[in-house]
Amino acid sequence: MSLFLLRDQGLQVGDHVMVHVGYAIQKIHAEAAQRSWELHEQMAALEAAECADPDHA
Repeated sequence: MSLFLLRDQGLQVGDHVMVHVGYAIQKIHAEAAQRSWELHEQMAALEAAECADPDHA
């Protein structure tokens, strides 16, 4: 992951960033990062449930 686009943001170890196609594009608050991770886990669980459903087309 490249931090090049945020080189002027003063990023530090422990900061959270939004990544798109391998580039950090925005620094985000820890709360937003946590919420995004939770949503990602929910989507993954739904996808896994759909794939496990034998009637799923």
